[in-house]
Parts: sequence; structure tokens; C-alpha cells
Amino acid sequence: MARVNDLLTIIVTVHNTAQYLGKCLDSIRAQRYHNIQVVLIDDDSTDGSARICDVYASLDPRFAVVHKNPSAGCAAARQTGMLCAEGEYVYFSDDDDWLDPALSSDMMLVLGQTGADAVLFGAYDHTPGTPQGRYCRPCSISPGYYDSNALKRNVFPRMLNGGIEPMLWQKIMRRRVMYDAIMRVDPLIKKATDEAAAYEALYACRSIAVVDKGYYHRQQRSGSMTQRVHPDLYTSVERLLNHMLSGPLGAAPVMRRQIKQKIKGTMSYGESVHEKMQYKFSNEQLAVRARILSRIRNL
Repeated sequence: MARVNDLLTIIVTVHNTAQYLGKCLDSIRAQRYHNIQVVLIDDDSTDGSARICDVYASLDPRFAVVHKNPSAGCAAARQTGMLCAEGEYVYFSDDDDWLDPALSSDMMLVLGQTGADAVLFGAYDHTPGTPQGRYCRPCSISPGYYDSNALKRNVFPRMLNGGIEPMLWQKIMRRRVMYDAIMRVDPLIKKATDEAAAYEALYACRSIAVVDKGYYHRQQRSGSMTQRVHPDLYTSVERLLNHMLSGPLGAAPVMRRQIKQKIKGTMSYGESVHEKMQYKFSNEQLAVRARILSRIRNL
């Protein structure tokens, strides 16, 4: 059984978000749960974000900074953060979003009461002109506690395809289930890094808890990773496919059947973003797309 005062490690990967970073880090300092370790991974920022990280580390002994140079991308930065993590539980926040003050206290209470390996919770999407935000559920399964049998019966059969959202910022997990999943991600995967880590970590859980309430605030902006051009989109998606098929998900028939739809959905979302920006993929990338579709046809 978990203890409600277990150390929680919060990892923030930082790259050129100086305009938003202070609000994010202030929200972490304001957490009502005080037994936290905060690891900031500055991924070769050039806009003053690195200096902001240093300032917060000087203000709060719970904060530590690792400066990476050159930039190695989100997956590699998360791996560096995981190597620094000391908490029984681990949480990843994006650097341009912010946390509700009760996020860690309420979720650590749930984990302490249930002994679950992970807790999932809701979030709010904020766009210009919508200060209240749009509520986003963490999953389509009902709130509550799911033991091993319930996971196998009610969660895993539909986890990848609408059952559970992949975003890491909607989950606190035990370090032991998160560690292998994070460390196994190919750093060259630039798109859908959450999908690469979250589902594998969840599949390693013996129990989870679901809370249908919003605790995380996501700042939707045009320059975010999900809203920018990725010229090598299909190469990254193929790496995601390789990752999923080569790991525990690919070895489980119930999960393997879902990988096909997950990969198609990831491509479709990426294509819709690029279509809005009127971006045309190279012939080389279109060839990779055709190869992906051929590979998943018989999954």
C-alpha cells in the first residue's frame, strides 16, 4: 500500500518557452503537496529559459536543473529526467502549461488510499478567448479503481483506441512502471512520444485509479509541438510503429490488434495539422507512409 507522504518527482522538459515557463514553475511551487522533487531538463534553450530554470533552482531547494547541450529532443530529455528521479511516483509536466494547486495532493491521496500503480485525471484545454478552458477527460472508462482483473477485462482491450488518452501530463505513475517505458523510447521519435511511453507503462500496471476531474491546464498555442510542421512525420510514425511492435504491446495479441488503429490515427492527426498549414510532404516521406500502411494491413 502506498503512503500519502511518498516522494513525488515532477519532471519538466524545457525548450524555448520563456514566455510561459514562469507560470508553469510557479504552479509547481504552489502545490499543496510539499514532498516533491522537481527536475528541470533544459534542452539547449536559447531564449532565456535556461536562466529561468537556474533562478527557480536557487529559490527552492526542491528544484534541480540539468542543462543539455546540444538538444536531443523530448524523449531523450525525459530519459535524463527519469535517471534523476528519486520519488516513488513520477509525473511529467509540459513547460508551457500549469498545474492546479491541488493536483499532487489530491492524486497522492488517491494513490495512498488505493495503492494503485497509476492515477489518471482530467485536464483543461485553454485557447485564446476561452479563459475557463475546455474539459478533457483522461479516458472513456468510468472513474474508479481497477485491479489486475478489471484491467484485463475492461481497460486493456480498448486502451489504445479511445480507452485512455496518451498524454503523460494526465497521469502520475509509480517510478518502477514508468522507468522502463520511458527509457525504452527511441530518442529519434519526435512525434507521439507520449504514445510511445504511456501505453507501455500502463500495460505494466497491476492497478490504476481514474479521477474524472480537471487538475492540469494545457495552453494551446501555435508554436507547440503538436501544432508545428514535422517534415519527417512519417519517419517518426514508423519509428513509433517499430517501438510498439518490438515491446510488450507487440507481444500481446490484445494490444497488437489495437496498434494498427493507433498508428493510423496518429498519421491522420498529423496530416490534418499539416493540411491546415498547407504543407506538402516530400516524395520520400510519402513512400514511408505507403510502407507503414502496407506493414499494418495484416496486424
